[in-house]
Amino acid sequence: MNTQINFRTNVFDLKTSQDVLFYLCAIESELYTARAYQRLGLCQQREAPCELTDLENIVVSVGEAFGFFLYFLQRDVLPTLSEAGREVLSNLDRLGNDAGKDAWAWSMSNGKVNGEADEAIAALGF
Repeated sequence: MNTQINFRTNVFDLKTSQDVLFYLCAIESELYTARAYQRLGLCQQREAPCELTDLENIVVSVGEAFGFFLYFLQRDVLPTLSEAGREVLSNLDRLGNDAGKDAWAWSMSNGKVNGEADEAIAALGF
């Protein structure tokens, strides 16, 4: 795979440990940006009381992608993490919590559930 990997990349397209590292770095980059927005008070206005802020949308999008990735990483479906990949991985939960603890926790859980659901659907042959 070429190095044009972002956090929306299909995790099943990650064929090497280096692809996984690029993917984790893309997630880390998004979370650093979200944490900066949170720290500076940016993207935190609600257009309506029941809507997410732009910051929450960023955290949820990244958290769901990361939760999905983790589900399949734990199932040994993805390439093994390199040492650098393990270092980046160890930093991501802290960054997500710093950017938006509640949104991060919910979205990570939802991403894992989505992974499990996708696996069940695939097992049924769909």
